[in-house]
Amino acid sequence: MNRIVTLGMCSVVLLLAGCVTTGVGPAPVTEAVVQDLSPVRAQVVALAQVAATSDAAIPETVNPEMGEALVAMQARHGEVQALKAQGSVGESNRGYLRLQDVPLLQDRDVKNAAQKVLAAENKNRKQLFRYVTEENRNFEGLTVSLVEGFYAFEQLKQSAAGARVQLPKSGPLLEESRALDAVKALGAEAEADTWVNLP
Repeated sequence: MNRIVTLGMCSVVLLLAGCVTTGVGPAPVTEAVVQDLSPVRAQVVALAQVAATSDAAIPETVNPEMGEALVAMQARHGEVQALKAQGSVGESNRGYLRLQDVPLLQDRDVKNAAQKVLAAENKNRKQLFRYVTEENRNFEGLTVSLVEGFYAFEQLKQSAAGARVQLPKSGPLLEESRALDAVKALGAEAEADTWVNLP
């Protein structure tokens, strides 16, 4: 008898605490919290601008490792731009440089030199993406992939005519890219995940 009373009391307590549902009445609704990631995006844009400007001061807020990576990116910026102008490398939608299939790279020495620049740049970019993600770990749902996408979009915006770029995957960044004049000019070619030469 005591056991039945005890089980009955436990059931009442669990029901009141919301741990057990009876199927009667509406289930509790939980709303997904969507955080505004614009501060993270602004940080990515600022760091991309520092990396692309040889005389820009390194922010005092970055750790020494990130500071060294930014200095290396600044020093390499001219080489990266030259490779882009030649069509040897393109900007992927993940924020990394990728070699392109162009006749110039059939020369082994030219290709090796391009690969060295690409490897060093991508290593520093990876550091940047991880740094920003770690610095903003309080933003729920922020991933390295999102940071990569923000950086890639910034590179797309800054790309000159003729540059080889990969458009963003389906989603908000693709829609934003389609609003850019250079991407609008592509017309039907402006598809998700597609490699294009900007007009």
